Amino acid sequence: MFLIRVIPLTRLPAHAPSVLDYFWPSPLAVGAFVRAQMGKRALTALVVDSRDVTTAKAALKRSAFSLKKLSEVITEVPQISSAQLELARWISIQYACSLST
Repeated sequence: MFLIRVIPLTRLPAHAPSVLDYFWPSPLAVGAFVRAQMGKRALTALVVDSRDVTTAKAALKRSAFSLKKLSEVITEVPQISSAQLELARWISIQYACSLST
């Protein structure tokens, strides 16, 4: 079981977090696209991190939420390079905006 951290590629309400966590049975490459449920909405999202659940087990037990499974993997092949992702992170810090906008 793997913890998959994603950035939704859809504008979310201001109170919603810009990075979301889900689980998937196998690791996914950073830069892959997935589909995830957030409430009743199906979101397309970009994978930014994939790690084994055992490394985050203590943090997951303390959390006030439960993880949901991703709906589907759109593409397992990375569509965005690590350099492009780092540039997006820099822009979000520089201009005080979320990664999803």
